[in-house]
Amino acid sequence: MKLSLRLLLFPALLCMLAFAGCSGKGDDPKPTGHRIKYRAEVSSGSTIHTVIYIAASGENTTISNLSVGTWESQEFNMPASTAAVSFGALGNPANASANMKVQIIVDGVVKKESTSTGGVLNASATFYF
Repeated sequence: MKLSLRLLLFPALLCMLAFAGCSGKGDDPKPTGHRIKYRAEVSSGSTIHTVIYIAASGENTTISNLSVGTWESQEFNMPASTAAVSFGALGNPANASANMKVQIIVDGVVKKESTSTGGVLNASATFYF
């Protein structure tokens, strides 16, 4: 009787140990990077004419011939191996007191912001992970 009870309990104990490691904690995959968005805006009457930024591919991307007061990129995934992202914008000021603001938004939070004021609107920012 003792031997048959041990033979029944041993497989049950093995099953309990095997499933104890599968509690569900830690089953969610780790993030593979960050959600990035770039934003630039200028004061009233001024315009943004060029933006330059690091895209998800890691390449510099330039968009020129713009004539807007506010510019935003689409939100995109940046690989976890990325060390830094950069964003810059150039604009035409309406007057000597015009200003421009650029922002780098990471995972929905503004992580870096830079401004430019005066007769030349040229602002850039770099965020290091």
